[in-house]
Parts: sequence; C-alpha cells; structure tokens
Amino acid sequence: MKLSHLALVVTLSAVTAFGLTKYATPTTGPAAEAKKETAFERVMRTGTIRCAYPASVPPRFVFDPNTKEKSGVNYEIVEAIGKALHLKIDWTEEVGYATFPENLSTGKEDMFCSTVWTSAARAHKALLTSPLFYIPLFVFVRNDVPTYDHHLEKLNNEAVSFSVMDGTTLEAVAKSTFPKATLKSLPAGADHIQPILDVASGKADAVVYDQFNVLNYNRRNPDTALRQVLSDAPIRTYGESFAVAMGEWELREMINSALSELQHDGTIDAILRKYESEQGYFLRTQDPFRPSKQEK
Repeated sequence: MKLSHLALVVTLSAVTAFGLTKYATPTTGPAAEAKKETAFERVMRTGTIRCAYPASVPPRFVFDPNTKEKSGVNYEIVEAIGKALHLKIDWTEEVGYATFPENLSTGKEDMFCSTVWTSAARAHKALLTSPLFYIPLFVFVRNDVPTYDHHLEKLNNEAVSFSVMDGTTLEAVAKSTFPKATLKSLPAGADHIQPILDVASGKADAVVYDQFNVLNYNRRNPDTALRQVLSDAPIRTYGESFAVAMGEWELREMINSALSELQHDGTIDAILRKYESEQGYFLRTQDPFRPSKQEK
C-alpha cells in the first residue's frame, strides 16, 4: 500500500472513531452534569406542591401569625387545586412579592400560591397560570386633593406626585399613564400598604391601586380614608394568576387544567363570592356554559 493511501485510511479511521465516540458519549456521569429534576417531576414523585405564600394580603391571602391559620381566596383555591389533582399542599414559607421568582428558580418552592398580576413586568421572571379572575386599577387621592373626577388627564402634571414601589406593576402603570407626574419611589421590599400610607400622610398626592387594599385601609382608618377618582373605566385591568418557575411548562399546564375544571364547576365563583364584600371587586373570567352567581 502506498504511503498516501495508508495516510488516508488512518485519517478516515480516526474520523469514524471520533464520530462514534461523540455520539456514544453518555450525557450523564463524571464528564457531564446529571439531569436536574424539574419541579413537575418533583411534585409527581412526592405527591406534594410546595407553596410559597405572602404576608397577609386580604382578601387574597390571610395568615394569622398567632394561630398560624390561613384563609382567603388564594388559600381556598389552592387547596381546591390540591384536591382536584390528588396532591398535598405544603405551605412552606412566607416569601415577598419581590423575591418569590428567585425561590421558584432555585427550587425552594414549586409555586407562588398567591395570585400576582399578569403584567409584562412579571413575564420575564416567572411563568403565570391562566387568570383566575381580573382586577381593575383606579387612582386614589386624599379627600383634600382637588377633584379630578372624569378628568384623569389633569393628573399628568409634574405638580402631582404618585407613590410607587420600584420595579412593580404599579410603578409601570403610573409611568406610562402619567409620564409628566412626579414619582415618589419606595424600595421594592416595602410593605404593600406603604404607597397608600404615603398618600394618606401627605407624602404623595395619588396612588394607582386596586379597590381591595384601599377600601380595607379606609375601613380601619376612616379619618384618613382615600377617595377614588371617578373615571369612565379603570386605567388598567389585570388578570390574577399563580406563578411557577420559568421553563416549568408541564407544571403550569397541570395547574391550568385544574383551574379550568374549578372554573367550570363553579368552585372558584363560590370562593370569590364568599370573600367579595361588594359586587365588582372580582371580575370573573368568561364561562359561556355557566353564568356567574355573582349578586346583581
């Protein structure tokens, strides 16, 4: 055999051996990182959904630090999800709204079991389930602030200040709707009620918020109650959804299937009515086959 032919044979053999080695190399073992168990796989293996939950945010989620008793819209819906899926719900730990995405991504919990708004600000931090219901947002001011009823455009003025929390949906809404207004920023970890307190105390003139939090504050503090600026429509309406870690499509779709069943059999509507002190707080999802029993 000529030297050139021998070299060609050796080269082809080496290329073939490389190819076989490349495709035969195992994807696990010392040379490769073992496949990480997903939250969905862990839930199915253990039969348990580990839930992170917030501090008390009535009526969404209520936690009594003395008795450790939990209640509220989200608590009852999540427990109903567990029963529908034949899974145990483990209420693991209290987590803030600003930090729950990290807990989900690191596997400390499987789901954030208090609803969050389905905003673009959330979309790159967690996967959100189908909305359970919808929440309208309005502008609230102190009673001594001049009336802006049906003239929200007048709030778009640098002389008007809004209390907001950094990095939140409320901040994004205030910026986009009232770009000329002055924003009084609070750190992301501040108590969720702090923007309302800032307006009540005169540190800011207005706040964008939902009716739940403001009316709960007003009931406890009638002397410094805030007033809703009347408008033809809410300035925003957001769906309320549970959250799982980015990439956990299987877990999200399993939760969505349970939510769909609970929507259609009337369970979610019944839970919402239980905690709804006035009509219109919870805007229902549309179900063409089951009209809402919400009081007219």
